[in-house]
Amino acid sequence: MLTLHIRPDGDHQVVARVFDGKRLIGEPTFHPQLEQAIKAYGDARFHSPEVAASSAYDLWFRGWTVGAVTVEQMREDAHALARRLVMLAAVMR
Repeated sequence: MLTLHIRPDGDHQVVARVFDGKRLIGEPTFHPQLEQAIKAYGDARFHSPEVAASSAYDLWFRGWTVGAVTVEQMREDAHALARRLVMLAAVMR
């Protein structure tokens, strides 16, 4: 399973990167909000073939994870996933 790691990049955007273990796949992508980054990878057809073939990701934000999430969940529940990740990052700091 690939890992989708998202982190803030300044005050007004986030950067998303996909890893296979420690190997970065493709180029980082920039998004205005966490929710948009999650949705973008839920609709992976716009990414590299290796990323597009993934049916689930281990989803991380600011060093915290919600675990394995299917691309279907990412498309349909991006808002709820983003809220969970933000809450985890705030509470666990």
